[in-house]
Amino acid sequence: MSVQQWWTQRGCTTRPTGPTGCDRASDFYGIRNNVSWGTAPLDAKNFWMANHCETNPVRDDTCQIISDVYGTYVNCLRD
Repeated sequence: MSVQQWWTQRGCTTRPTGPTGCDRASDFYGIRNNVSWGTAPLDAKNFWMANHCETNPVRDDTCQIISDVYGTYVNCLRD
């Protein structure tokens, strides 16, 4: 199942928001500074170390995390 299918089937209506870099890695992979790598693959761990990240996940909303990471949104009215 694609991310888009997963997102749509669950009725997600979130939009991308702010955090990038270290915050995004923490949220997406569940990385907890000095505690756990969560589900981070090697390239995410390398990014984390190279950027001296010290963040922890701030969101538990999987729909919002997918919107933030993949730029997914629906039902958006633009001016």
